[in-house]
Amino acid sequence: MRRYLKFLLSTFTNLLPKFLLFVLTKVFSGKLHIFLAQKLMDGECQVFPTLDGIRQDHIGRYKFACQYVSKGDKVLDIASGVGYGSYILSEETDAESIVAVDKNINAVKYGKRYYKSPKIKFIKGNCLSLLPKNYFDVIISFETIEHIEDDELFIRSLYVSLKQGGYLILSSPNQHRRLYSSKKFPFHVRHYTPDDIIKLTRKCGFTTESAFSQPSTKSAEVVSGMEGLTIILVLKKSV
Repeated sequence: MRRYLKFLLSTFTNLLPKFLLFVLTKVFSGKLHIFLAQKLMDGECQVFPTLDGIRQDHIGRYKFACQYVSKGDKVLDIASGVGYGSYILSEETDAESIVAVDKNINAVKYGKRYYKSPKIKFIKGNCLSLLPKNYFDVIISFETIEHIEDDELFIRSLYVSLKQGGYLILSSPNQHRRLYSSKKFPFHVRHYTPDDIIKLTRKCGFTTESAFSQPSTKSAEVVSGMEGLTIILVLKKSV
């Protein structure tokens, strides 16, 4: 009898948290929902079902990128997270299509639910997966390269996937302003100085059209020059 009671108590103890989580998920929405969604994500993914819950510097980067998207363009948003950036591009440009790729299936599912658009195709995939050659007019790669061990292979794969004359809009933390350490940035493998990132992209075949940065993580502002916290490069696959 005592053994049976212990078994019942153990079963109840194991099931109770899951049952409470299920009930709370059904009863409440808003911040609790976001908290649970964030637990499904890994790394530094911004998670919120509407744009007003996404950090302003992230919003600002995508709004900045819109000026480089022309009518009928095919756009790739690589490491797109939950898809808020792809949604901005779909709403504020005349792009023909936007492919949003992320390795996290939960992020892909979240995007399909909250940031869906007829223009957007959400795909689960790795940043180093084989991409179609000479296909995209514009590629967006925001806050991704600092997570990737083989950064040169990553940039070269984006180069191959771009059409001649196409744009790569790339961002990364500025090592001069946000000094890298594995303790402070556990999901990063490095940060770049402005010279480092320009040399790397040039080595992979790109020319630098212009350089910008963001002075704050609390603002959508993008300014000319590379003195800010986050570097933004406008790169071109030259004809």
